[in-house]
Amino acid sequence: FHVAVNGTSYVVRLYGADCPEIHADGDIYVRRVREQTRYFGVDSPWRTVQLGLRARDVTRELLAEPFTIYTAFTPALGQSEGGRIYAFVILADGRDLAETLVSMGLARAYGVARRTPFGESREEYAARLNDLEMAAAMKRVGVWEYSDPEGLVAMRAEARQQAKTEAEWRAKIPLSATGQGEIDINTADERELQLLSGI
Repeated sequence: FHVAVNGTSYVVRLYGADCPEIHADGDIYVRRVREQTRYFGVDSPWRTVQLGLRARDVTRELLAEPFTIYTAFTPALGQSEGGRIYAFVILADGRDLAETLVSMGLARAYGVARRTPFGESREEYAARLNDLEMAAAMKRVGVWEYSDPEGLVAMRAEARQQAKTEAEWRAKIPLSATGQGEIDINTADERELQLLSGI
C-alpha cells in the first residue's frame, strides 16, 4: 500500500506476511495466484483473488486510523512503480498489521522477516506468524474457510513437482552457445541476452 510522509510517497510491503493477489493481469500475477491457490488449498483461482480483495478492504479499514511504520528502507520485491520498501506497521490500537491479517486468515506467513523494532528476533517473529497462520487454518477463518485439507496436500505436492521440473529444465538449458552458463555481454546476440534472468 501507499504511504505519504512529508510529501514523499512510499509503497510499503509488510515483513513476514503475504496477502492473496487482487488480480491476475499478466504472467507474473497468474503464476502468483496459481501458487497462492495451491498454498491455501482453495477450490479456484477466482476464490483466491476474491479473498485478496477482501484482504485489501480490511487493510484499508485497519489503516483508517493513524498507524506507525517502522522501516529500514530495505527494497522489497514487487511490481510497483518506483519500487517498494519492507516495513512493520503498527495499528492505532498497538497491533501488528501482519500478525492481524495472518490471524484473520487474510494473509499467510511468508516472505522476508527481520528483527522487530521492539527487539524481537527475526526467527521468533517468523515463528509467531507461522503459529498464527496455523491457528487461523484450524479455526477456518478467512481464506482457510474455503480450504480443502485433502486437496491442499495434493496441490502442494503438485507445486513442488512443478518447481522441481522447472529447475531441472533450467539446468539443462545452456546460457550460451558454449554451454558454460556465462554470456559475454559484449558479443552476445539478442536471443542469448534474453536468456538472462530479468531480461
